[in-house]
This record gives sequence, C-alpha cells and structure tokens, in this order.
Amino acid sequence: FGVLGVWPAAWVAAQRVMRICRARPGLRLLELGCGSGLPSLCALALGAHVVATDLEELPLQLLKAAFEAQELPGELETQQLDVLSAVASSRSSMK
Repeated sequence: FGVLGVWPAAWVAAQRVMRICRARPGLRLLELGCGSGLPSLCALALGAHVVATDLEELPLQLLKAAFEAQELPGELETQQLDVLSAVASSRSSMK
C-alpha cells in the first residue's frame, strides 16, 4: 500500500466518517496518520473542519492538493506529526 496506496481500513473509516459528518454538521475531525487522506477528504466534502496529521510531509502535500483541486467546502489544517514520539514524550513528562 505505502504512501500513495489506500488501505482497506481507510475505505471503512471513510464510510463511517461520512455517516458521522452527515449526522453532525460542522464536525471537527482529527486524523492521525492520514496517509492517502480518504477519510479526511470525505469529511471535507461534507463541510467538516479537519486536522490531518502524518509522519511524512508528502501525504500532507497530496491531501492539500486534492482538497484544493476539488474545491471542497470544509476547512483543512495539516500537521507533520510523529505520533509515537509524541506519546512517548507525554508519558515521560507524567513521571
């Protein structure tokens, strides 16, 4: 699958995100490790405010390009983030 592929779980997540966004207009969504960004794009298409994160910059750039090219009604923020490092840092600060 890699950086440019779409994991099967992303399709399932995208379907659930669409159901939730339809039921709760104006929803704010955080996607950790967005990869292809399919769930984020679905939420953006339904007007959600999305914060998408990924370890790598390329998926975030591709997500921004897709969002802009499709002129989706939602709001997009992206952030490069190493989730595992953030969790480890958080745990060490609690000691």
